[in-house]
Amino acid sequence: MKVSDTEGTEDAREGVSYMRKIARRAKELLEDKYDLTQVRIRPVSDKSARFSIPCVVDGVRRGKQVRLFAKIIGSSDHFTAVISQFMKDIYLEMNGRQAIFKVAESALGMARDQHDRLKELVQNGIPTSQPLGYHDLDGVRALLVLEFIDGNPFSKVEITPALAEAAFEAMRRMHKHRLYHGDIKLDNLILGPGGEVYLLDVGSFREGTPEREQRAYDIASMLCALSERMPVDELLRAKVFMYPSADLRAAAPYVDLSRNRPDFFLPDEVILPIKERLSAKSPLFRRAR
Repeated sequence: MKVSDTEGTEDAREGVSYMRKIARRAKELLEDKYDLTQVRIRPVSDKSARFSIPCVVDGVRRGKQVRLFAKIIGSSDHFTAVISQFMKDIYLEMNGRQAIFKVAESALGMARDQHDRLKELVQNGIPTSQPLGYHDLDGVRALLVLEFIDGNPFSKVEITPALAEAAFEAMRRMHKHRLYHGDIKLDNLILGPGGEVYLLDVGSFREGTPEREQRAYDIASMLCALSERMPVDELLRAKVFMYPSADLRAAAPYVDLSRNRPDFFLPDEVILPIKERLSAKSPLFRRAR
């Protein structure tokens, strides 16, 4: 075997060794900062998690079983987030609109931003995962620790018109507090055991982005997300258009941006009725006002 034939194997071994070190550091932090013993960290398979490694944390605190949720965010995750936000901004600018998306300066910054924005939701009574803390792991990777929500993502449940309406109501409550999500997709919508809809994994908009643009993007993303799991005609008949007509018109240009995200796979026969419904010129829209 030539030396070059072993290079990939050596790289893989080094990668495994490094991730084991990161896991040990995360375990130490969880034991020290969250008063846990017998900590076990289990990565969760989540195809929609492009910017982190999601993990379930099991441990014991004062004799009781505790389950938490955590995300390990690294430089590659940060780079992916930068590229994703940059490409969305390029799309907007090419279509004559202003860039609205931002990303933190580092993996630790991503963890901090997520922690702080989720804390705002909790403080305003919006159902979400309680943020518990964020920590530097090794100067490159960061750990975000969250409350574990025992529920199912919308990608794994039947979405009825009533559930679609509940999701829109949760988003509307968020918007009433002048808070905006920025990354709505099926796996960021969780159906709790009591039927509560949780909004998870908020994204970030650039400082100074008009609130109407932030609302508009959220509305477009929610419609695109829900239309993946329910017939578009049922979605359009549901009581989800509870926003002023100006907000709905503002959402129409963001539908094409949302449908081109890697989270969504929507054909024209789904997208066109949504855009028509949001348009002020649509007979459907005029009758519904």
